[in-house]
Amino acid sequence: MILDLDDKSKRLIIIQPKKSVKKFEWNFIAELSGIFTFVGMNVNNEVLKQEDGSYLCDLNEYGEVIVDLKMKTSTLGLYAAGDVRVNAAKQVVCAAADGAVAALGAIGFVEGH
Repeated sequence: MILDLDDKSKRLIIIQPKKSVKKFEWNFIAELSGIFTFVGMNVNNEVLKQEDGSYLCDLNEYGEVIVDLKMKTSTLGLYAAGDVRVNAAKQVVCAAADGAVAALGAIGFVEGH
């Protein structure tokens, strides 16, 4: 499927390929003023995986990093923010705020050690 947002006409054009044919067919055109994309709910925690298959910090059953209100994980000096953490709102603005909280916590940690 191909999505094309035409800024001038404010139209979203969705093109669905025909089966076993390399041509496209126009399926749907919608007039709109904006669009929100949904990229999924799967947490990408691979960066925390160690060579033995365990993780650097505690995760819940969904693979989300368990943090406190200051974004501290179970590993001393490791902070997590954004969609990877438990109870994340899965919104960019919230992830940015999480990042600010985690950064302040990390600065405090470094200054205290």
